[in-house]
Amino acid sequence: LEAGLASDALPEASDGATDGVTLCNAETIYDEADFAAATIRRLVREEGYRYRDFVIIARDADRYAALIEDACARQDVPCFLDRRLPVDRLPLLMLADAALEAAASFSTEAVLRCLKTGLAGFGAAQVHTLENYVYLWNIDGRTWREDWTMNPDGFQSADADARLAAPLADLNALRRRVVAPLTALGQALGGSPKKVCTAIWRFVETVGAADALRQMADEMQAAGDPDGADLQRRSWEVLTDLLDRLVVSLDDVETPPRRFLELWRLALSFITVGSLPQMLDEVTFGAADRIRPSRPKIAVVVGLNQGVFPQPAPAGGLLARQERAQLIALGLSLPDRTVQTALDENLLVYTSLCCPSERLILTYCRTDAAGNALSPSPVVETVRAFLPGCREVTAPAAADLPETKAVAFARLAAGWRTPDVLTASLRESLADDPVYAGRLRALENLSGQRPDVLSRAAATRLFGRDVTVSASRFDKFYKCRFSYFCAYGLRAKTLQPASLDVLQRGTLVHAVLETLVRQYGKGLGDLTDDAVAAAVDAAADAYLASIPGVAQIETPRFRFLLREICKTIADIAKHLAAEFRQTAFEPSRCEWKIGPDEGLPSVTVPLADGCVRLRGSVDRVDTCGDYVRVIDYKTNSKAFDLADTLYGQNLQMLLYLYAAVRGSASEFAGAQPAGVLYMPAKRERVDVDDGHALRMNGVLLCDPAVVEAMEPENAGEFVPKLKINKDGALAKNNDSFLDAQDFEAIFRHIEHLLAEMGEALHAGDIAIDPLDGLHSKGCDYCEFAGVCGRENERARQVPKLAPSEVFRKMKEADDHAV
Repeated sequence: LEAGLASDALPEASDGATDGVTLCNAETIYDEADFAAATIRRLVREEGYRYRDFVIIARDADRYAALIEDACARQDVPCFLDRRLPVDRLPLLMLADAALEAAASFSTEAVLRCLKTGLAGFGAAQVHTLENYVYLWNIDGRTWREDWTMNPDGFQSADADARLAAPLADLNALRRRVVAPLTALGQALGGSPKKVCTAIWRFVETVGAADALRQMADEMQAAGDPDGADLQRRSWEVLTDLLDRLVVSLDDVETPPRRFLELWRLALSFITVGSLPQMLDEVTFGAADRIRPSRPKIAVVVGLNQGVFPQPAPAGGLLARQERAQLIALGLSLPDRTVQTALDENLLVYTSLCCPSERLILTYCRTDAAGNALSPSPVVETVRAFLPGCREVTAPAAADLPETKAVAFARLAAGWRTPDVLTASLRESLADDPVYAGRLRALENLSGQRPDVLSRAAATRLFGRDVTVSASRFDKFYKCRFSYFCAYGLRAKTLQPASLDVLQRGTLVHAVLETLVRQYGKGLGDLTDDAVAAAVDAAADAYLASIPGVAQIETPRFRFLLREICKTIADIAKHLAAEFRQTAFEPSRCEWKIGPDEGLPSVTVPLADGCVRLRGSVDRVDTCGDYVRVIDYKTNSKAFDLADTLYGQNLQMLLYLYAAVRGSASEFAGAQPAGVLYMPAKRERVDVDDGHALRMNGVLLCDPAVVEAMEPENAGEFVPKLKINKDGALAKNNDSFLDAQDFEAIFRHIEHLLAEMGEALHAGDIAIDPLDGLHSKGCDYCEFAGVCGRENERARQVPKLAPSEVFRKMKEADDHAV
């Protein structure tokens, strides 16, 4: 092979088998890396080689470095990667770079980048606390220099100033610690380069970066990363050398901050650092144009694909290669690197393939990451021509058995859904391993081969012996138990920026309508349209004034959105006033609280060990004589379907109606349920002339007298219309109406579902088994969709059922529970 590569003429092909050269065609680049690492491990184990006898060579080292490093780690093969890293990836240089930018502008991105280096003297929890707050309130620039007064809980009113004082004091203390050294650095910007470099050095000393860097290096060393530890220690010398060079090379004149930052980053871009070998016995990986192996016994050359190794001559410039050749032939003096580049690449091929003394292993892949076919390099055909008897293999080979636990687990995970003798053996071998047993359980959970169950002790710690449930928690549990676990067991939540977004608009609508009904009651119907609009504006202003720090986000856009929302609320309030003018029902309570607290009406369902307690807040409770109805303002589309209630969905208002008429200490205890209604309070403007645009929907008692009390004309403008035949009898297709026995059945079913939920939580049942309602998907808008592991799997579906079928199934479920 060496004779052929070094000569222009083709030598005679060798006769017979050639065990010294192996060609491997792998499916992907990942299989190439796995084959190289597995082959090295096998030769060391079976034939007595040392790891230092091997070298891995790639023409495109950046493409292969991470893959080779990962594959060697899985195979327990020590590997030194001969590569140079830009210094701006080192934490100490990142700290100085981010501090310069932050000191000039107090950009939040730069401040957080500075803190997240781990060298600024702040712990991870402190950084996360600051990051959450500045994200919540969109803090940037000069706001870092001002005391923060905004509510740490976000865009909501403060219950008490004392409750906010402690967290705000802690946040401002952290803010001052961040701002002080950056302000000192900022005061030096704009001065001479020597003054700025001295300020950078003082900043690094002030924040304690030296001790933090030493600790970081020690932790890397202890974690088995000596290369990383060495780089961190050397970064101190890189910083000091860079500051010295800047002072020497730049004139001693004042430099604008932006210009100095440009020069600083330009200097950083030219500096790279390489790691030194940390072990005597390890494989060496490097780029073909950098590595100079000293006659290794075995060389593994990866990436022998067309256009990769050898690399083609770079295309560029105004002239094509043929045009350049023509101009040179005419006598013009133009540089032409085409031939020289080809010669250089041929030399790299020669030195890479001919460096080993005993064996040569060559690999190429057949497809790229997108599945497109790739061609082997011409070098592969050259090797086949010179050595027709060379050994050729394919990777991955199914017959190759894993030699480490990491590889065994990867093989097991890949074949999890197609079990065979190998996967069964691998599962058994890893089942008792303390590291991999938990990973096996995770695979089982994700594949649905076992139910997702917490231990009873863990479930009790997370959910409590006495389980407190709100209507929203109840709905989430029956929509997906795993989502309930994440939200209310782990208490994970998505951080919402403080702005008039979808959620905050809904809160504003609720607050304003509550204020109007509480202030005027049915007297709202006596106000003119202009008076209603003025009352809406006043209630909105009062609500916003109760939110600490709202002035921080008040912009022209904010005020425009507020005006538009108030117009929408005014339309809704005018419709509400019209409804009050004609109904006999009186608003008795707004934001009516229920729960286990002293003095509040409560609902308790006993369990085998503990109980379930219902907690919540009802938007409005209306009464008329002995009848009670519950009203809920909905800023999103909400359609009621009785079949959903059978599966624990869409029961929020019925839960609250149950609490009103059945809860102990309830002022409405013993009253008759008149029904539940969802009142549209949509964000967009509505046509108030359309009598049905804001009609409430839900379920009502099928009693003409009750319906007449809600809407005397029974026109279906405010509540669902009760259909009556010409003979005066009630029509059969009154789907929005139930009789008293139906409400009793629903209440019994609610008790059954509450008990079922409590027992399931006590048992630690957190199954990933979402349910799609008739009008809502279980996984749509779920904040934990990226955690559960379900991908393109269909959820359970609530079937479309007639009301009679719903009540029959309710009775069966309740009888079975008893």
